[in-house]
Amino acid sequence: MRKTGTRLLAVLAAVSMTVSLLPVNAVTAAQTDKAQSVQEVTTAQTGGKVQSVQAADSLKKASKAPVTFSEASGTYKDAFSLKLQGADTDTAIYYTTDGSDPSDPDNTARIAYADSGISITDRKNDENVLSAIDPILFDAVNVKGSSDQKSFVSTISAPDKSKVDKCTVIKAAAQHEDGTYSDVVTNTYFVGDMAEHIDGISESCKAAGKDLAVMSISMDADDLFDSAKGIYVKGDTFDKALKEYLDGGGKVDWDASDLCRKLDANYKQKGRGWERSTHIDYFESNGTDTKCQLQQDCGIRIQGNYSRSDYQKSFRLYARQDYGPKNFKYAFWDNAKDDEGNVIDKYKKIVLRNGGNCAFTTKCSDSYWQSLLEDLNCDNQSARPCVVYLNGEYWGVYVLQDDFCGAYMENKHGVNKDNVVVYKGDAEAIQPLGYKLDEGELPEGVKDEDYYFKDLESFMSTHSSLENQSDYDEFAAMVDEDSMIDYFATEVWINNKWDWPGKNWSMWKTTAKDDTNPYADGKWRFMVYDVEFGGISGSGDASENTIRNSKLLKTGTADEKSVNYDKPHVRSFALMMTNKNFRDKFIARLESFTNGMFEKNRATTRLDQFKGMYQPILDQFFERFNTFNGMTADKAINGESWNTYGSLQAIREFLNGRSNQIPKIVKYVRNYYGDPADVSTSPKPTNDPSTVPTPAPSAAPSQVPAQQTASPVSTQNPSDISSNAQAGESKETLKDGTVVIRTTDAKGKVTETKYQTKAGIYRLSKDNSLCYLAKNNAFLKNKTSVTIKDTEKINGKTLKITAVEKGTFKGLGKLKKVMIGKNVTTIGDDAFSGCKNLKKIVIKSTQLKKVGKNAIKGIAKGAQITCPKAKKKAYKKLFTAKAGFVKKTMKLK
Repeated sequence: MRKTGTRLLAVLAAVSMTVSLLPVNAVTAAQTDKAQSVQEVTTAQTGGKVQSVQAADSLKKASKAPVTFSEASGTYKDAFSLKLQGADTDTAIYYTTDGSDPSDPDNTARIAYADSGISITDRKNDENVLSAIDPILFDAVNVKGSSDQKSFVSTISAPDKSKVDKCTVIKAAAQHEDGTYSDVVTNTYFVGDMAEHIDGISESCKAAGKDLAVMSISMDADDLFDSAKGIYVKGDTFDKALKEYLDGGGKVDWDASDLCRKLDANYKQKGRGWERSTHIDYFESNGTDTKCQLQQDCGIRIQGNYSRSDYQKSFRLYARQDYGPKNFKYAFWDNAKDDEGNVIDKYKKIVLRNGGNCAFTTKCSDSYWQSLLEDLNCDNQSARPCVVYLNGEYWGVYVLQDDFCGAYMENKHGVNKDNVVVYKGDAEAIQPLGYKLDEGELPEGVKDEDYYFKDLESFMSTHSSLENQSDYDEFAAMVDEDSMIDYFATEVWINNKWDWPGKNWSMWKTTAKDDTNPYADGKWRFMVYDVEFGGISGSGDASENTIRNSKLLKTGTADEKSVNYDKPHVRSFALMMTNKNFRDKFIARLESFTNGMFEKNRATTRLDQFKGMYQPILDQFFERFNTFNGMTADKAINGESWNTYGSLQAIREFLNGRSNQIPKIVKYVRNYYGDPADVSTSPKPTNDPSTVPTPAPSAAPSQVPAQQTASPVSTQNPSDISSNAQAGESKETLKDGTVVIRTTDAKGKVTETKYQTKAGIYRLSKDNSLCYLAKNNAFLKNKTSVTIKDTEKINGKTLKITAVEKGTFKGLGKLKKVMIGKNVTTIGDDAFSGCKNLKKIVIKSTQLKKVGKNAIKGIAKGAQITCPKAKKKAYKKLFTAKAGFVKKTMKLK
């Protein structure tokens, strides 16, 4: 394999750019790579050439003054001249146009700046540079064996220059009198509307209800394509692996793609040693209005597993102080919120995913399924489409996603990131485990990769059943029950297969406990990711029994005949399924999804939206990344009459039939354990008048769907419940096991509705929120710890718990700790009065407005009430002597 020299590429890039020295206007804006907060400014320029200009809101100066640019990153209506200026008039300035470092004196691609300026023009007719590299150097998919059976030949060619849109990237640095250089400053320029660069952007944004993300990545091309150190190529690693294969008697057959993908390569290498430095300019645009939101130096690696060998590869970006700011401080996704409901605007890592197994079909199948997930007790990823430019050349459509790591858990759940450990299924990483410790460190002197699973493994090795409730409780103290239920119910409903459950699974926990944070309890929890195989085969997938096919039950006894018997997540689930109460909860949750998250009308409306978001921008992608099978945007989204595999149409066909299969899966589970037949019927289709359909999704899939306003129970007229209705109570058991208690007057009109779930009894308020009732008192008398949940799922609908009724916990002498959910606004009179041993009240809510008279009167001396830091001052006005608060013996913190 030949080497790819960046300096040669840099010279080609410099030649292909039109660089002229012209007079320009005075300096109007300046930016440095370390600036993060960016806002739009107006800059006047002769002839009104500037269409939209962005400037840094706050600038971090280098130890030596950096170069300032006359115009900031953005889109410009016409060509213009750019001026660079140093701190002193005699300061020498160097710049590059190929992504390389202008402060490197050995860089032959750097250009000495003259005062005349740099011409920034539309580069659409410029020759390709990175895009001109032979795909055989980095693509392992579109290949065949050579005639001598000793090497590989590409079945595709590099794209023509007309297929590769371009922008201009200028990097500049000042050399000072003492020979040192300033920080490198980088800006990206598009000449013409963004709609002239990205085909279909306006239509995509209209469907999404928001701007399209656009990211310009610039870096030394050697760090990508050099055979020794390049992270994007097969490189020397591949050459060595191929030689060993041939020396062992192997041959490269004509159908060679699978072999090519399996051979080791540079792009398969992982860890900090294969991270390179880069710079990003991040824009958001609707086609006519473009704003540069973030500029930052950071680290970059190749992301993924099998897809690392694809023609277009995924990237993971790392914010580190080694490069610049230690976080990416921007709210990339408005549906990514912490447990207090605040939009997350700080990230340690972000991912540009090529679409994984759908990289050259829809790209968005994974993010489509994840966009439907809501109110789960397991984590999932936020996502949005993003068009990437690499050193000024169009590099295609990606999916911009957040990344699971300790910092994510800290930002999302408020746990200490240093106490987080994360395991991920990675069959290629560590054998024979098939998974790896992806986040966190092993204790000093420990070498066992599965160290943190030892307690689980020890328990599972001595228990083949959890029918005994005390055994179940012991195991449930190690694995979060609700998180497991939601995770497996999601994977089963969408029929995620093949890679899952053997791969693409993740579990996390904290290694240290914090009683004030329910997520820092040391229990294992689950995360949903890479679910693009869900419904991928269309109607055929709809009828599959995922639990049986994936062998999710037999593995509870470590059945070595099962391919996944040794995976801790599968073993844990199978073991917990031996407990009847857990099975009932799992089945109820699985059934609730049919008329909840995955309700057909809701899911297909969202599918139409994703079609509108991705199809308009995929034609340009498939022209740039033309593969051997001639894929087009229409085929990727709509499939073909004879084959819809991998398309959004396949998912539509899956949705048409999946709800009919769920009752059969439930029946299979019941029969497997010898349970009596379900007393509830299977979920009714959403056009049945006795159910309430879930509303269609909001305009943007990245937005959290609006809170349900319809009652989650039957919508039949209350007067139809009985033809001879009389005053009193009636009870109805819903499919999820919830008991609905309706109080009616003499005319049969319902005057009050209550729900009894396994977590408690609630009253339904007029605004469709729930009040935790005093009737729970009798059930709580022996409890030492109680959690008032954030929400309850009733018949597949999520309702907020906003109030604690008067006297609910009154006189409970054994109660020691109470956790109050994040949606509670009212605590009634005498709610906790007389709870003499109640020493800890943890309030998650930031919305608390009322604490009733004597609400905490008579609780334990030395009691602590913990609340969100930002609300401490406000809550001091609620927890007063009137509420029973005693300053001398109680503490609000």
